[in-house]
Amino acid sequence: MKKYLALLNTPTTKNVIINTLGNFLVILFTAIYYYIMIRLLTKTEYGIVSVLFGIAFVLTNMLDFGITASIYAILPTFDSENTRQKLSFIKSNLIFQTVCSALVVGTFFIFSDYLDTNFFKLGVSKWLYFWALLSIQAFLIQNFMTNILMATHQVMLNNLLINIANTIKSVILIYLLFTGHTGLELIVIVLGILGPAIMFFGLIIAKPKSLLSFLKVPIDKSHLHLSYSISYFISAQIFNLGTRIDLFLLSYFLAKDQVGEYAAAQKIILVVISAVISITQVLASHFSNAKTKIELTKLLKKSMLYMMIPILAYVVAIFLPESIYLAFFQSQYEKTGLITRLLSLSFSLYCVLAILQLFFTYTIRKTHYLIITNAVFLIIMTIGCYFLIPIYGIIGPVSVYMIAFATITIMSIYYFKKEFDLLPQS
Repeated sequence: MKKYLALLNTPTTKNVIINTLGNFLVILFTAIYYYIMIRLLTKTEYGIVSVLFGIAFVLTNMLDFGITASIYAILPTFDSENTRQKLSFIKSNLIFQTVCSALVVGTFFIFSDYLDTNFFKLGVSKWLYFWALLSIQAFLIQNFMTNILMATHQVMLNNLLINIANTIKSVILIYLLFTGHTGLELIVIVLGILGPAIMFFGLIIAKPKSLLSFLKVPIDKSHLHLSYSISYFISAQIFNLGTRIDLFLLSYFLAKDQVGEYAAAQKIILVVISAVISITQVLASHFSNAKTKIELTKLLKKSMLYMMIPILAYVVAIFLPESIYLAFFQSQYEKTGLITRLLSLSFSLYCVLAILQLFFTYTIRKTHYLIITNAVFLIIMTIGCYFLIPIYGIIGPVSVYMIAFATITIMSIYYFKKEFDLLPQS
């Protein structure tokens, strides 16, 4: 018991708690945004904004180029006193990501009229596309700042800046709701650009000396670990596709109301996944510094204790009475409770898998293991859902998830044991 009480008082535990609460606040603010927008916009306008931000979120994820992994893997390994080297690493990676993403976003903007006419069919002005695409650059910079702060253990500052920005955005949206301002450009600017801008200027206020030093340090190509970051990027995209293929195939085979029942259950799962992400964000830098069997064993035990938080949340979801699900989702979502329970059982394995992925990504930096396991995950999900959805309907993907997660977890444990044995004892 004393050991567990001591763990609660460690900086890592405090950061996990702060980051988890911060991420849940972000989810709450997101719910507030949707609540206001549904009342502020017409169905058509809401659909346009949803498509534009769908494009923005997909491209933001793709244009990361795996730089996130480089930050968590490399930045914590620099000597704490070598501030100049750290800032040079940050500047080099930021410039690379910004320039490359700007080329892609700029190309998209040039062809936005063609893409709108032939694909998206939104019928909106080029200026609205401009603000939506500029949001991608803003999101990338915000994510970059978040990763830097998390990798350097400035968890409180990161969550403070993000939720100050969210509070200001909420106040502005409430003002727009009561005054009746419904310009789509204004909505996109508030939701897409304002938040990152507030965080950027808040960081300048909090770290004015660091900004001056940042501007002076040189760009160093040696800080770009492209083979590592791109291989991580590929593995992440494969996994993201694997976790979305169920919805794509459900939409292909079934009626939209059935897809809605399944999607509602998936939303609950994603809320708990945010807790897993909160924990891995804090632990990533610790895995980067773990070099021996003794260090890693201690870290793994600590990590599993932290992962008990989302695992317990899934256990609660499994045993939650059906009446509560019906009260929350109403009778038209009668199968949502059952799907949530079954998905919770499958995704509880992901809590263990996430720890093993931290080891592959940051301790030994062998991301080819992630590519292999995530490719297997995608193949199982695609083939399983394709054959089982026509037979079992919305229950079909649930069993496929269990098989897929169980398979790659077993594979990951095998790869982990193989690599763990190669580490020095102390």
